[in-house]
Amino acid sequence: MVLILNILLMALVLLLLVSLWKALGILMELNRKMKKLVDSLEDMKLQLEGAEKKIEILHAGANNFAQELSPFFAGGRELIDDILKNKREAEAAQEQAQA
Repeated sequence: MVLILNILLMALVLLLLVSLWKALGILMELNRKMKKLVDSLEDMKLQLEGAEKKIEILHAGANNFAQELSPFFAGGRELIDDILKNKREAEAAQEQAQA
């Protein structure tokens, strides 16, 4: 009876050792994949930083371009305001002439 219990205990210990070995292998694989993921995220971070710098350069260029065009648009706005003012004056004069 003791011999059977010892054999069962040894079988249980061996089964436990095999399970631990498999679990260790799975954990090592997960660790490898996590390291690979961290490396990929670091690469993405570097690429995003580069893209951010490029966007800042483009934004600065767009601001400079807008500042260069600002007088043109300001002059255009003055012209539109003058046209609208003349139109209102002409309409007012026409209403007075009809009255």
